[in-house]
Amino acid sequence: MVLSLRTTRVARVSEQVPDAEHEPPQPVAVTRVGAYAVVVAGDRILLTELAGSTRSAGAWTLPGGGLDHGETPVDAVVREVFEETGHTVVAPRLVDVGSAHFVGRSPSGRLEDFHGIRIVYRADVEQVREPEVLDIGGSTSAAAWVPLDRLREVPLTGWLPPLLARVLNRPELAEDPSAPYGQQHERHDPDT
Repeated sequence: MVLSLRTTRVARVSEQVPDAEHEPPQPVAVTRVGAYAVVVAGDRILLTELAGSTRSAGAWTLPGGGLDHGETPVDAVVREVFEETGHTVVAPRLVDVGSAHFVGRSPSGRLEDFHGIRIVYRADVEQVREPEVLDIGGSTSAAAWVPLDRLREVPLTGWLPPLLARVLNRPELAEDPSAPYGQQHERHDPDT
């Protein structure tokens, strides 16, 4: 039997195509960079509650969120705090950078190899007043000034207690005060 060039090319390509019915789906690599603010006024901290459309609905976290394309982290934190709380941030100061990495399903159901990078600032606000969520339909359902001595009673996102323990110098906020903020994969200490 004589194979034509066309038949040979199709055969080679066909051999390399995986069987979609038997191969597990490969996760889509996603990197998300977000900027967040630790805003403390007196004995209270400004927090936001995650909406039902998020992976951690009902948990409380710092105001902040994803950077828009081309936006600087400082501009993003100012914008996000305003959208989520109605407050205008002044004097943001970088205090931490952390990350989270996992493979899982996005809210849309897509399998993702997700790497989130959090840039955290300490900031003040122009005027302390009742928070108001301005970005209706977004990832924030509520915002509030929470007394620091009641933080352990609030359902916080998992990354927040160790961060606040360190940034606010309040080790009692972390379940394990000696635990580092972030995940082991981001530590490059040869002794660990």
